[in-house]
Amino acid sequence: MHCSCKQKLEHTSIHKTIDPLEGVWKQTNFYRLSNSDTIISDSTKVQHKIYLDGYVMWTSNATIDSLEWHGYGTYTYKSDTLTETLTSMSIPLRAYTNIYPIKIDLSKEDVLKQIIQYKNNDTIYQNIELYRRLK
Repeated sequence: MHCSCKQKLEHTSIHKTIDPLEGVWKQTNFYRLSNSDTIISDSTKVQHKIYLDGYVMWTSNATIDSLEWHGYGTYTYKSDTLTETLTSMSIPLRAYTNIYPIKIDLSKEDVLKQIIQYKNNDTIYQNIELYRRLK
């Protein structure tokens, strides 16, 4: 009688789509434009975003009036548009919407540019946020 203690290994291949957003991002610059004119430029604002397995979480330093800023939810990414659907967010954000379509540019390695556009009366605003991936 012959016994073998060797186990037969099965090789399986798992193909996971690489998500270019996945990771931790730190904001490096923030700009607000009003009808294409820059009205705010800030490189001191602290904000971090985490993208992982279809979930997003972000937090930002408190504003001068001590309001906290945070968001948590899911995200989808297609072409040049990121859509964040927040299920938990700061109280002031609840007055607007919980779905944020965001134009993005990932053309530079470990650099993320997000452009959030909104309208108030006849004025078109753009928030431009630049991030770098933390490693």
